[in-house]
Amino acid sequence: MSIQQRKKVAIIGAGPSGMMAAWFLAPHCDVLLFDRNSRPGKKFLVAGKGGLNLTHDENPSDFIQKYHPSGFLDPVIAEFDNTAFRKWLLDLGIKTFTGSSGKVFPEKEFNASDCLKAIFSNIIGRGVTFYPNHTLLSVSPEREIVFSIDKPGHAAVESGHNPHKGHVTYKPDYIILALGGASWQITGSDGSWTRIVENIGVNTLPFKHSNCGINISWNDNIKLHHSGKPLKNVTSTVAGSKRPKVLGEALITETGLQGTAIYPLIPEIRQCLDTGMKCELIIDFKPRNNEESLLRKINENTKPSEYKEIFHLDGPQLSVIKAFVSKSDYLNPRSFCRNLKHVLIPIDSLPPIDECISVVGGIPIQELNSDLSFRKHSFLYAIGEMVNWDAPTGGYLLQACFSMGAFVAHSILQKSILLR
Repeated sequence: MSIQQRKKVAIIGAGPSGMMAAWFLAPHCDVLLFDRNSRPGKKFLVAGKGGLNLTHDENPSDFIQKYHPSGFLDPVIAEFDNTAFRKWLLDLGIKTFTGSSGKVFPEKEFNASDCLKAIFSNIIGRGVTFYPNHTLLSVSPEREIVFSIDKPGHAAVESGHNPHKGHVTYKPDYIILALGGASWQITGSDGSWTRIVENIGVNTLPFKHSNCGINISWNDNIKLHHSGKPLKNVTSTVAGSKRPKVLGEALITETGLQGTAIYPLIPEIRQCLDTGMKCELIIDFKPRNNEESLLRKINENTKPSEYKEIFHLDGPQLSVIKAFVSKSDYLNPRSFCRNLKHVLIPIDSLPPIDECISVVGGIPIQELNSDLSFRKHSFLYAIGEMVNWDAPTGGYLLQACFSMGAFVAHSILQKSILLR
């Protein structure tokens, strides 16, 4: 690909989306990569603490169905899908493997820090200039971007502006915003950028919970003895829902539940709580057994002390069941069997939005063109969690962020060729 005159591209946010865009643009453009932190990929490192789930090993037709709103990310994922992503990682020396659930992780010799180092060093090696400690203050319709800088020595002097005054201005040809959503604010992803885009006529949506836990009023026994323990191989749903049950694991915390059996339910729970309606979680502790098969395991002389052995229940499961099943139903073996399939747990609330794995809200997709540039400012792009899309955990979030970076880079390169 040849571009007659190298364009200057400013990328604001050195997370997965921003780094990927920088990598693809670097051979053809002068790329300036800015971040408010002293180092890149801070949220990437936090996400990797429990195991860095990079993507998901799944056929394209099933993979794309995990994203909402339907169709919005189809061309984005198609251009840089999970297979292309794994090949790209391998070319950087990062080997991956597929776990039993289809989740894709780096091989054991690579932790999140190793992966980030490999990606970022390759980006710098391709000619990208990194500017740490730069906090975006404004973007103008004339393509001017203004930063405050924590350490003036890290800024470059352009257009006569003096960085030693604590502010610096740039005027690139294209600007890519990759500033994150509003979760894990300690990483710098605090959503404060909304006022910046609103000042240039862009509408935004309030940030709301997506992948997160739920708050439940546990009794003291559960808090004291079972916090941090999982409820394994359960299915869950929201009372009154017509959606399929979710199979997974729910981790007991001091304030409630979190995990793969909970996260996919959050949009429905959020909507229920927002309307002020009573919201209840239904847990099936024996999803592989129907009620008839459970009833065959008991007789009229079965005692509650035998439940654990008969139904292969552990301490955390029994404690949760006992806490939310009436005493009479718990003592009656037949009623206990019915309740094993249908334990009703009131949901008090959702945690602070900062504790979410991901959020929805931010920039409405209606504000963007098909190439992810703003309709009102075609030189300006938005990628990653800034945009109002949603996906479950399991590698789908990171995949989409990397894919959006690649997609926008290709869009800018194509536009640069057409405009030369």
